[in-house]
Amino acid sequence: MKKVWKWQHRQWPDFTYGHKNLNHLYHQLGQLKMAETTLSKREYLLLQKESLYQEAIATSLLEGDHIEPKHLRIALESRFRPNNPQRNRDPKPESLLDILLDTKRTDEPLSKARLFAWHQAMFIQEQHLSHPVRIASFRTEEEGEVKIISGTWHHEIVHYIAPPASTVNDQMQQLLTWINEEHQIDAIIKSAIAHLWFLLIHPFDDGNRRLARDISDYILSGSDLAPSNLFTLAHEIHAMKQSYYEMLDQNCTADTMDISSWVEWYLMMFENALGNALLRVQTLRYKRLIAEGMQSYVLNARQRSLLGLLLEDGIQKKQLKTAYYAQRFNTSKPTAARDLSDLAHKGFLTSHGKGRAVYYLLNQDFNT
Repeated sequence: MKKVWKWQHRQWPDFTYGHKNLNHLYHQLGQLKMAETTLSKREYLLLQKESLYQEAIATSLLEGDHIEPKHLRIALESRFRPNNPQRNRDPKPESLLDILLDTKRTDEPLSKARLFAWHQAMFIQEQHLSHPVRIASFRTEEEGEVKIISGTWHHEIVHYIAPPASTVNDQMQQLLTWINEEHQIDAIIKSAIAHLWFLLIHPFDDGNRRLARDISDYILSGSDLAPSNLFTLAHEIHAMKQSYYEMLDQNCTADTMDISSWVEWYLMMFENALGNALLRVQTLRYKRLIAEGMQSYVLNARQRSLLGLLLEDGIQKKQLKTAYYAQRFNTSKPTAARDLSDLAHKGFLTSHGKGRAVYYLLNQDFNT
């Protein structure tokens, strides 16, 4: 049976979706805003850099375009420390950051010229492309029909056929007008709709998924929901990429203009992004409190080394036993037991179990 695509529906592009309760998201946004107020300027910049780093790495992974982490770190430092002596000779991370930072700038409407600039920056090293791409311009009839396919040549699966190139300019003008002038729809829902709408138009030869995320970022940054510098959509989409592609498949055909399943998936992804942003804020604040506590209490070198290890990502929930501590720091079990008990008494650790089964965890509620 021949598929009919959403752009062929008589009601295109009037999308419909069921009512979504966003209370839990706004609760998280409130928590993030409140947590942000506890950060120093230095801590805020650290989180902003880490968020941009994660966004850039996830973007390169989603596009299958390798980016050197070291060069990305240098590029980030050059943005936040203009006098940084290190120089970056790799233009790829520089252009990637140009786009990510520009999506946060919402003092001007989103225009075709701005989309073209983003698209141009994506292909800064176009001589290395494996196939020719029309850069900074919408696709034309010369490229022929655009299909999204998978599988082998003798067992081809057509996931989507984009609208004719002759309609793209008008369709994009309609979308951009809606993005710039529609202010009644909740910004989170609006970013979800714009993301899918743009992908269904598929206006460029290449880079459409990347630009769809950039458009979502632009819309969210233009709202007063939360500091968009602290959360990243690309990281979450990469973590959920299989279900992302499945949702796109489900919402491109024209059986109905209802996109409830897409909006619901997008809200779940956004919730994950907020949750991880909040965790990063809380972790940074927690590390600061632990560091302040280490200055306030008399601790030996072993205890200080242990706390430093525990603050590393991924080790915070490690169960500490006397035998591990004794072996790690080359000391006796009685000394290890005294050190751990002392850290628990001072509030750095919490004690669990009894006797020989006792173990310790880093106190997540530590407060000086």
